[in-house]
Amino acid sequence: MLKLQILGPKAFRVRFNPRGDYSTDASSTVVNRNLGAVQPKVQNNKDGLVVDLGDTRIEIPFASFAVRVFQDGQLISSDTDQGLVYLPGQHPGQEAIADFKRFPSEAYCFGFGEKGGATLTKPAPP
Repeated sequence: MLKLQILGPKAFRVRFNPRGDYSTDASSTVVNRNLGAVQPKVQNNKDGLVVDLGDTRIEIPFASFAVRVFQDGQLISSDTDQGLVYLPGQHPGQEAIADFKRFPSEAYCFGFGEKGGATLTKPAPP
């Protein structure tokens, strides 16, 4: 089950848990969950969810959960057609959740939750 949290007019958080249990939030990276007032316009139909925050628009088709983000009408982030994927393991604790992104060759990524290393800048995958 996908959960979309609107944090502000240009900020949101996507969470994915196949069991739909969001009772705990152990993320130390989300420090502030209130980044400004926003009145989202939500379109929810059989094909997917569209959330308009003003300058930012989020589209999530239900078939793949492939999140696309537009800013000022321009696509700035897109998952591949696979979108969010749940891979169950054969034993408890062996499951995995993956998100496949599209990146232009000159793109850079930051973070990914690493706590160490020489730099937070990660080149886009080939």
